[in-house]
Amino acid sequence: MPEPQKRYPAERLRGKSVGLIIRDRTLLLIRQNDNDTFGLPGGGIEEGESIEEALKREVLEETNCIVTGFTYFGTYLSGNPEVLPRRLANITFLVEADGVPQPSNEIEELRFFSFEEAISPNSVKISATVILIIEDCRKKGLL
Repeated sequence: MPEPQKRYPAERLRGKSVGLIIRDRTLLLIRQNDNDTFGLPGGGIEEGESIEEALKREVLEETNCIVTGFTYFGTYLSGNPEVLPRRLANITFLVEADGVPQPSNEIEELRFFSFEEAISPNSVKISATVILIIEDCRKKGLL
């Protein structure tokens, strides 16, 4: 019998809305100024804000692109509960966005990665959760 999943109290789980911007079978990843790890555009959901509003706001803030459409892709937990005070629920959307991505003042670098570039051990540092999302993109034929 499979082991039951551990449950987390609400105060130990925080929602984050993130976007998958895919163009020509490549995925946009960003690296913030204070971090050496690439991740997806997105961020925390503010008080009184919907998940969708957070998605649009964060993508615009980080990439200067305007979200014109989106489809729910999946939710991925990140963070080690033994080390961190809370885990993140990365609520992930496949995003259609207008504009040429440009880094905002909080973003050090952004660029599009192919599947092969992203999972290569010689590539840049990418979070384990984002690697799982990238693998799911591949399984769905998006990358």
